[in-house]
Amino acid sequence: MKKSVLSPVAVKRLNHQEIIDFNNAVVKIQAFFRGQLTLKRLAEKARRMQQSVRAERNANPEELALKEFVTQLKAKGLSPEAFFRICDGTYDKAVSASQFKVQIMQLRLKLTPN
Repeated sequence: MKKSVLSPVAVKRLNHQEIIDFNNAVVKIQAFFRGQLTLKRLAEKARRMQQSVRAERNANPEELALKEFVTQLKAKGLSPEAFFRICDGTYDKAVSASQFKVQIMQLRLKLTPN
């Protein structure tokens, strides 16, 4: 019975075609394992996407509007904290509704989900 692992001496005894066949077999094994890893990654990505869709379906309209608002802020290069600091011109850690509305209009943002 042949050994499954080739020693360096055994490799030296292989002819050119046997080395090519051995190399092709190794490539097929590698491709199989890369395929398995890819399937695992895709399954995990699909699971995360399903969780995201379920969470979005269960979200109330206020949460959806807030998520859309944050997305609009990011598109403008702002974080929610940066937007709050823009609105808080007096640095008293409070924002009036009128100042908030003025900043929303100046940045052309919306508070309703699309």
